[in-house]
Amino acid sequence: MKTGKLLWIFLLLITSSLFAQKEKVYSWEEAQQVDPLTVTHLSLRKEKLSTVPNKLIKFKNLQYLDLSKNKIKELPLFFNEFDSLKILKIESNKMTQFPIAICQMIHLEELWAYNNLFSGMPPCIGSLKQLRLLDLSDNMIEELPEALTKLPRLQKLILNGMILDKFFQQKWTDKLPNVAIQFGQPCDCVSH
Repeated sequence: MKTGKLLWIFLLLITSSLFAQKEKVYSWEEAQQVDPLTVTHLSLRKEKLSTVPNKLIKFKNLQYLDLSKNKIKELPLFFNEFDSLKILKIESNKMTQFPIAICQMIHLEELWAYNNLFSGMPPCIGSLKQLRLLDLSDNMIEELPEALTKLPRLQKLILNGMILDKFFQQKWTDKLPNVAIQFGQPCDCVSH
């Protein structure tokens, strides 16, 4: 009986410590004040950036990076050095071309790239073998590369806000039968 109680208490302590270990998401200002190698989660969201700061390269251990809601037009080539990155948010920027540097982020699991100006995607997207979620909503994409079919872990593909005909939708639903694909039409909203 005592062994059972001790085991239960031990499991409770382990479980509570696991839930308590949520990673701190540093702001850009906070990150400048600490050792860059200790920062794993960083947000530069809504910083009014038109370019990515060169100092970002010092943060070699990033696992989560949020660059959303800026005016960034491209990612620098040094992005390929972020080989620990698992979640990248680049939504709501001004990128006209899908950043090739992303294709070298082999540990990337989630890519939030909606509301940019992409007209297509490069075949190198197929190198992201860990990718589980890809959100390309509200871009100007008319075709997707066959390389998407080579992503073994892809679970969710979000393509909302684009005019994609039924043929396109059926073709990709057939090509990715184990992937939840969201197709939503652009908003027919009237601003007040």
